[in-house]
Amino acid sequence: MSPLQAAPLATGASYLTAAGFSLYGYSLFSKRSGVLMHALRLVPGQDLKQALGELAQAHEIQAGIILTAVGSLRQAALRFAGQSEATVLLGPFELVSLVGTLSVEGLHLHGAIADAQGHTLGGHIMDGCLIYTTAEIVVGEVPQTVFRRQVDACTGYRELMIETLNLKPDA
Repeated sequence: MSPLQAAPLATGASYLTAAGFSLYGYSLFSKRSGVLMHALRLVPGQDLKQALGELAQAHEIQAGIILTAVGSLRQAALRFAGQSEATVLLGPFELVSLVGTLSVEGLHLHGAIADAQGHTLGGHIMDGCLIYTTAEIVVGEVPQTVFRRQVDACTGYRELMIETLNLKPDA
């Protein structure tokens, strides 16, 4: 028997996002790791960050992580280190890296993009990163964990707070 098993929720389903786009994807459960994985494909014109936020809401993801992502952007909106606003860049760009955490309480995503000459830029993914041809993304859910966002007095930002649920002590 395979260690991956189709999950009962939205397996192989396509559903409409708030913007009217369809998210194509599968949910798979790994018996070995206990991780539920959501594989999805975004289509031209979709907003990368908004689509991942809608995925978190639709599947009620409590503690999600980006496992892998590949694709392209026709426009990138990145907030660079130490900046308060996003810089909007016109592509096309290859999405060469996407990392971060997501939950129903919010997302924190960083990405790296490359232009036609291979020059790379990276930063905080903001609304406005629009898919050029495709984005193929796999999101994993961390079992028995909740990612919450609370304002941190030191940074002034809504930072990650990690809560574990139903953990049993080692025998």
